[in-house]
Amino acid sequence: MSVKRFSCYTNGGEKPKNPDMPQDRTFKNDKTEVRFDSCGRLCSFVVKGKEYLKDGIVLRAYKDSEDSWGYFNKRMDCLQGEFVLASDATASRIAGVKSKEIPALRIIESGEVRTVIEGIYVWEESWAVIRYYISAFDEKVDIKVRLYNSHRDTLYKLVIPTTLESTRFRGRIACGVDELISDGNEAVALSWISVSNGANA
Repeated sequence: MSVKRFSCYTNGGEKPKNPDMPQDRTFKNDKTEVRFDSCGRLCSFVVKGKEYLKDGIVLRAYKDSEDSWGYFNKRMDCLQGEFVLASDATASRIAGVKSKEIPALRIIESGEVRTVIEGIYVWEESWAVIRYYISAFDEKVDIKVRLYNSHRDTLYKLVIPTTLESTRFRGRIACGVDELISDGNEAVALSWISVSNGANA
């Protein structure tokens, strides 16, 4: 029996610096174009020349209740406010960066496969970190929301104003896939929901 010892060291050099946000806040590949407005909202999503957003995607807060079963109230549409892009100073404090101020909307990853944009948004004492994953090849944008809630009896909704018309609202339920209500009352689904007009979703 013999034992060998190996010493391994990294020699990666300095960490690569991510590029600054483009002045027009637009990101393109061969199929899609994604644009953010001056308020830090994803306001345009174009695939093969077709626009899929009417307005910017926004995280809104609505009044909720202690009725977790929805026995007395099935509609949550009492708007309390919406999240806005934080100041650079506030974004730096939330991100835990003390050495310098960072932009509230910035590129945190830029490579051959994808670009990741991170936005830090606030509403009163609550705040959210939203990451937009823009593929260099696919016709999609993944959005992940990390919410830090400081309010009681408050419901949060990510509002995506689509340009699609005559749509079907569907989602996964316990026994498969089903049509969901779209009359303003709350709809419950598991894992995913979709809005489709038959040709686009």
